[in-house]
Amino acid sequence: MTRQISALCIAAALLALPLVGCEHSLVGQNMGNAHRENINAQIANPEAGRANEPGPQGLDGITTEDVMERYHRAQGGAQTPSMPAIVRDK
Repeated sequence: MTRQISALCIAAALLALPLVGCEHSLVGQNMGNAHRENINAQIANPEAGRANEPGPQGLDGITTEDVMERYHRAQGGAQTPSMPAIVRDK
């Protein structure tokens, strides 16, 4: 009986062995694409990092407050939990 079980286990392992290396997810299909795109962008314009262009601008305070209010309304008024007060024994 144990020989049948061990033979069955070995047969199942041998049948499953070819499937070990298969990657069918999007992660596997897109692995390395960002790196290749960055290399190609550097080849296309090697001086891009040396340009003295300003970075992206931020939002002014009024617009930022409006965005935050809309975000909090969309969250249903969820509040960030506050940290408990630290009580020290004297």
